Amino acid sequence: MGNFKFRILVILSTGFVVMKTSELVHSANNSVADALAHRVRVTCGVFLRADDTEIAHSIANTWGKRCNELFFLSGANELSTKTPLYRDQRHLRYMRDQSAASSDWYLLATTGKGYIVVENLRYMLADHDPNNAIYFMLVVSENRGVTYVLSRKAFDMFMKTDTQISVCRTDIDDDVARENCFKAIGIKLMDSQDSLKRDRFFAGDPYTDGVKQERRKFWDCRDIPEKPGDCYSDYAISFDDVDPHMKYVLDYLIYQLRPYGIKFGENLPKILRRSYFMPENDFPVQAHDAEDSLGWYPDDDVMTV
Repeated sequence: MGNFKFRILVILSTGFVVMKTSELVHSANNSVADALAHRVRVTCGVFLRADDTEIAHSIANTWGKRCNELFFLSGANELSTKTPLYRDQRHLRYMRDQSAASSDWYLLATTGKGYIVVENLRYMLADHDPNNAIYFMLVVSENRGVTYVLSRKAFDMFMKTDTQISVCRTDIDDDVARENCFKAIGIKLMDSQDSLKRDRFFAGDPYTDGVKQERRKFWDCRDIPEKPGDCYSDYAISFDDVDPHMKYVLDYLIYQLRPYGIKFGENLPKILRRSYFMPENDFPVQAHDAEDSLGWYPDDDVMTV
């Protein structure tokens, strides 16, 4: 087991702060995930109402505890008359000011409806330089809030932006409003598909969209319907409409349920290849060839064991 720690800060509209430190524990060898958590630091913030305690607990007990730091943000009364981009900026600035350490990436969710596979998020981010002004949009469906991840450079640029400039001063609270503002200040939206052009972000949850007969379209590929079930990445990152109970179900299915006798081969991202020694019994190392062209790390040597 690694010694990776995380902090949870619950920020209510009254300014009351609850802090908790705990250890990330999986029922498996998570040494690679721990190593990546130290090299790809992700600070997460979730906007909730002060009475959303069930949602807050479900996040803190599942995906949220895998962020390097987790903030629950409210301030609904103070910010209710402000524009969405202004609220985002205030929340992100508070996360930075209250953070115990610097971060490489900042995730902001405007609702608590999503579920994030944080290890897969880091795996995607590992091939991108946080010193570039880039971001990823995780949630793009209507009426479910917005979740996005800013690089450290993009975060700094957004913090210096006057959100009252015309392109950012809008009451529209969706991904398009953020995209227009970020583009205007020089922050680039990145492609979130994997190397096989499969989607990493899901607009829904697997039960609602995958089981109910009227919504079987979840399993239909977006552009290649003749290959159902083959357009979603093996390293999926997020579902954007998951109730508290389903968060626990997903956590069990992802982190505890195992098919006996099967060990999956993994690609080690470049950021770990020379700094991490793979134990003999860990999963086999393969070159990260499919995404090497996106990598920002100059050393192309593949670690052998």
